[in-house]
Amino acid sequence: MEKPCLSNPDQFPDDEVLSGCLGKAKAAWDSFLSVLVEGSPAFAAEWRYYRDGKSWLYKVTKTADLRAIRTLIDIKEQLK
Repeated sequence: MEKPCLSNPDQFPDDEVLSGCLGKAKAAWDSFLSVLVEGSPAFAAEWRYYRDGKSWLYKVTKTADLRAIRTLIDIKEQLK
């Protein structure tokens, strides 16, 4: 059985490591990231090593829309 990629906590998954793990699929990964994260400021992403799963994972989260939050705060202030 092949050892899973991205399981070494000391080896950050940079482009070289990802190319070795993904092979030909690396181009699809790059396109996915371009559309998801770089194309939309509503998403933030980071690599994190999870000790419980003994693997690096790419965590993508939706960021809060600060304009909407500020608007809600302004409305709340006006209602006082």
